[in-house]
Amino acid sequence: MSPRHALTVLSRLASRNPDQASWLKEALESRLEELAEASLDVAVETGEALGAVLAQIVAREASPELAERLRQRCSDPRLASSLALHEVVLSVTRKILEIRRIEWPHPDAAQQANLAELSLSLGSRLIDLRRLPDALEVTRSTVTLYRRLARTNPALYREGLAHSLNNLGNCWGFLREPRRALPFLKEAVSLHRQLAAEQPERFLSSLSVSLTNLGATLHQLGRGKGAKAALEEALRLYRRMPASRTNILISQISGVLENLGLVLGDLGQTGKALRIAREAVAFNRQWALELPDIFLPDLAASLANLANHLEAAHRLEEALDVCQEVVDLRRQLATARPETFGPGLAASLSSLSTLLGHLGRSEEAMPLTQEALDLYRRLSAKASAEFQPRIAQCLNNLGLHLGEQGQWMEGHSCFLQAQYLLEPLARENPGLYLPRLATVLGNLSECLGELDRWEESCQASRDLVAVNRKLVHQRPDAFLPDLADSLHDLGALLIQLELWEEATSVYQEGIRLYRRFHRRRPTWFAERLIDCLAGLEVALQALERSREVVPILREIIVRLREIVGKRGGRYEESDLAEHLSSLGAALCKIDRHKASIAPFRESIDIYRRRSRRQSNLRPALADALHLQGQAFLDLDQPEKALESLDEALRVLVLVGKGGGEISDWMRELQEDRQRAVERRRSLRPKASLPPSPIMT
Repeated sequence: MSPRHALTVLSRLASRNPDQASWLKEALESRLEELAEASLDVAVETGEALGAVLAQIVAREASPELAERLRQRCSDPRLASSLALHEVVLSVTRKILEIRRIEWPHPDAAQQANLAELSLSLGSRLIDLRRLPDALEVTRSTVTLYRRLARTNPALYREGLAHSLNNLGNCWGFLREPRRALPFLKEAVSLHRQLAAEQPERFLSSLSVSLTNLGATLHQLGRGKGAKAALEEALRLYRRMPASRTNILISQISGVLENLGLVLGDLGQTGKALRIAREAVAFNRQWALELPDIFLPDLAASLANLANHLEAAHRLEEALDVCQEVVDLRRQLATARPETFGPGLAASLSSLSTLLGHLGRSEEAMPLTQEALDLYRRLSAKASAEFQPRIAQCLNNLGLHLGEQGQWMEGHSCFLQAQYLLEPLARENPGLYLPRLATVLGNLSECLGELDRWEESCQASRDLVAVNRKLVHQRPDAFLPDLADSLHDLGALLIQLELWEEATSVYQEGIRLYRRFHRRRPTWFAERLIDCLAGLEVALQALERSREVVPILREIIVRLREIVGKRGGRYEESDLAEHLSSLGAALCKIDRHKASIAPFRESIDIYRRRSRRQSNLRPALADALHLQGQAFLDLDQPEKALESLDEALRVLVLVGKGGGEISDWMRELQEDRQRAVERRRSLRPKASLPPSPIMT
């Protein structure tokens, strides 16, 4: 059996059963010089088991000569882009760099250039494998080295400096630090533009890569228009390049398509985003069929983006099918390389569970969220900082699923853990993590309300308002609606706790904000505005500030007239009737009895008409009639009062037949009716007596 055949057999055995990897390890350790180069080709054919073992042995035992030979072989694009050899290339590059540093304790300019080139390659490999803390350390030193070299010979070292700056910006981007990434990426784009202007055939692809990374970073910072411009320029450059594309170039095109789709989606251009996302999937599917070892990860990423766009377009069933394919692909990839593809698998499991939750299938969603959480926790043992936000997201999602199952105590524990993880992250990077913290606080407040822990719920809601104020300070256009919504929810909790003064202040601020948004989305913002106005009315009534209540009710009625009857609206004509009746009652409280009659009459007309089909409105009709009867009594019009009160009694009899005991209300009505009868009697002219006879 030839050495190559033996390696193939052992590698396939190790791929099927990791326990068999010891045989492969023994073979390579005993004949490393003879088998190492052949192992590269076998690893590409058989998978990552051989690559992982070879990488470990090379790191420990490879001679300088063997390491250099392996590096030369791995410069072949077919080998360099193979997933199976990523660890090998990393080990070889690190080994040679360590050897060179020992050999050159005081490097001259040429040796510094060689060290910089090796360091640049090592940083790129670490980023590809998402070894981000190590990558950050290496890329920082690489940039420093190239800056020093470029000061003495800019023409020679601009290229290396541009690549190292791009790597450093990219590394900060993967670490979710877009503000730190931005200056390095801008500088990289500037240098690559200069180089591409001088040698377009050589540097256009490098400029495209820098533009793609710049676009992704601007997107992270919420600068959608700038991101779109950078990514569209990158795509135009890629489309100009020759049809004979390398594997690396194909992967870069896929990346710019996916990023552009995300940006278009966030800009509300859903149709364009879907078209770009489908183009990316078709592109990657074609190449994954030809070179699965290289392009399956790109296919999984593009499918994940497509699922997100379908979800944004409310095509949930389609999104679910696509997301399931992503999970299947990433599970396959993570089985071979858990450290590299485990995060992607966890993310897709989380996305699939979220979709199932949206479709009301929370029982199916919970185990997927738990699997994602467990996976992130295992991964965080090696890179805690990187995975804390994702653990928090999974905990938040798990809390939601538990709540949907009525398990609010367990959900409460999840939300608290998520809050604990996100608070320090939000202090360090508020732009990125404050929105996530806001989501968790909103869910925590709702959960505490479900547990009847109203004071704690109210405090969580206050914390949410405080977070939204910080977000508004950063990006007012994006977060003012969220601040208004959180004020709306806090007001409702303050009413629940009878904290009338604070509720008044909160609702007044919410009302000011909703009035500003009303023109953008009239139906949605009008409803939220009416909610706040109604809450303010309750608080003012409790504070006995009756004169302030009347203009609030008048505005509610105006807003209701605008939206009642429109498709998709939450408010109905019966809500208009309710507030008309409340306006009548408020006018009576400030002794404007005559003005109260018109709103009472309109309210009663609506209730009469609708109660023929909706018997549940009969108590409201009886109440409006009763209030109108009292108003007529105060106006000293007992005949009209009796008409209203008698009708109210007839309606209450109907309510009583279907709805149980109403004796107290009936008794109050009868007392008012008796007052009206007595007043009518007192107002009737007394019978005139015949004139007294004249005494003469």
